[in-house]
Amino acid sequence: PGSSNMFDSDATPGDTPGYRLAYVLQDGSDDLPWDYFDVLFVGGSTAYKEGMEASRWAARAKARGKATHMGRVNSLRRMRLAVREGYDTVDGTFLAFGPDVNLPRLARMIRRAHEPSLFGGAA
Repeated sequence: PGSSNMFDSDATPGDTPGYRLAYVLQDGSDDLPWDYFDVLFVGGSTAYKEGMEASRWAARAKARGKATHMGRVNSLRRMRLAVREGYDTVDGTFLAFGPDVNLPRLARMIRRAHEPSLFGGAA
């Protein structure tokens, strides 16, 4: 079952003080319950997450004043995509594996993802 079938629409933004309610966008999502969440969490397959459909949903969410989040961001390429698309937050497991080595690498990745590209905007 897709996220829409499993989403508990009895919960509404504001029901959980200190927390924002997120809706997980998955491959094939078609009608989002906009009034029932604060954050659009872009999940799904790699192809979907990096494709135009997810990008359009994220833009619609931003236009409605929703925050956007991309899951499984563990590479500079995906971090650059998230920055270019204007996501508010990302997550990944990169730091969990060898934090002493990967924390400096993650800091460099974040800096590089925000550097302007030759053609303008984030690389």
